[in-house]
Amino acid sequence: RKTFVGLEELKHEGALWRGILAEFLGTLLLVFLSTGGCLVWDSNTPNSPRGAFDTGFALIILITALGHVSGCQINPAISISCLISGQNSLIKTLLYVPVQVIGATLGSLLLKAITPVEIQGTLCSTSVHAALTPLQAVLTEVIGTAVLLLIIQAVTDEGRLKEVGHHGPMAVGMAVISVILFSGAYTGGSLNPARSFGPALVSNTLQGLWIYWLGPIAGGIIGTLFYMLVLRVPKDDKVK
Repeated sequence: RKTFVGLEELKHEGALWRGILAEFLGTLLLVFLSTGGCLVWDSNTPNSPRGAFDTGFALIILITALGHVSGCQINPAISISCLISGQNSLIKTLLYVPVQVIGATLGSLLLKAITPVEIQGTLCSTSVHAALTPLQAVLTEVIGTAVLLLIIQAVTDEGRLKEVGHHGPMAVGMAVISVILFSGAYTGGSLNPARSFGPALVSNTLQGLWIYWLGPIAGGIIGTLFYMLVLRVPKDDKVK
């Protein structure tokens, strides 16, 4: 029987370690692909929504490849939200979040290793627009991540699995693209504390990093609770 703490998962060490490895690898690749795609190489490199599409497409392929192992959460805000919804145990969450942060950092280190020094810049670290206040920046990340978690909860709702079918990864990827297109000019469209932490640490641009922890985690919890309390399919009304 699944419990909040999740001690029973320690009896299945193989599955737990596979999940930890999947979260590490997934976050490493997500950060590597999404930040590498928005580096500016020359004046002809378009200042465009490439980062949004890179992140969304990367998520689609990573969820498809790793989702059956760990859920491919690869985001501390998602893992903590899944703890709130009962989809994660406390033990799993406490193990997933650190390896996500480590994976994100190594993803940035790998990108730095293959990128010329003059191109590296801040390795596509997220940053707040100069015209925004810290509160506005936090609210932007809260709203964006709340929308993302609404979609994630919708496609993982046990009452909608047959309806959603195999479209879950696509729905999540498209949601990320949409939200980053909205929030990119404001905060860089992080939605993911690990995605912001890795490049910031490697490029030594740590100022304002708290915004990218507080905003996404709070937004994820809000979006999850809203879906659970208002939108979740009742157990006696599941889609058949």
